[in-house]
Amino acid sequence: MNSNPLRFIDPTGLNSQYSINLGGSLGFLLVGTNINVAVGLSVPTSPGDIGDYQLFITPQASAMVGAGLYIGGGLGYNAAFNTDQLPTFSYGSSIYLEGDIGLGPSIGINGQIGLSDLNQCTGHGPSGAFGFSLPVSSRFGAGAGLWIGGGPSGSFTLATPPLRTIGQTILDQLAPPAY
Repeated sequence: MNSNPLRFIDPTGLNSQYSINLGGSLGFLLVGTNINVAVGLSVPTSPGDIGDYQLFITPQASAMVGAGLYIGGGLGYNAAFNTDQLPTFSYGSSIYLEGDIGLGPSIGINGQIGLSDLNQCTGHGPSGAFGFSLPVSSRFGAGAGLWIGGGPSGSFTLATPPLRTIGQTILDQLAPPAY
C-alpha cells in the first residue's frame, strides 16, 4: 500500500455504484413520463479487491405531473453508495424530480428521494442498509421544449454475483471430479 493504508481503502466504509444511463422524457402540459436504463459497476469498499466487483443493470420508469412541453433523451452518469454488496435482484420506489430544456441539444437535471430500502440504484442497500445517492444528476442529449415535473418512480436491479464467486463457480465446473 506504499505506506498509505487509506489509499486503497474507502474510509467511509461504503460500496460505490457508478453507472451510465440512457433515458428519455416526454412532458405534455401537466403530465409526463421518463424511462431510463442504467448499466454500471459496483466497486467494493476496498477498490483493490477485484473479486468483490459486480456488474449491474437497472431499468427505471417514472410518471410525472408538472408543467411544460418537452420530448427528448440522452446519456447521463450516476453514482450511489451503500454499505453492502448488491443482491442479484432488488427493486424499489422513489419520488423522481426532473427538469429539461432544449432545442436540438438538450440538458436534463434530475434527482430522486428513495421510498424503499431495496432500490440499489437510488442508493439504498438491501435489508435496510444505509445508503444515499447524489442529489442531482444530469443528462445530455437531444430534445425540444421545456419541462419541470416529478412523481412516483419504480425500478429493479439485476446484478452479477461478485467476480470472485463467478470465478470460483467456473473453476468448480472445470475441475475433474474427485473419486
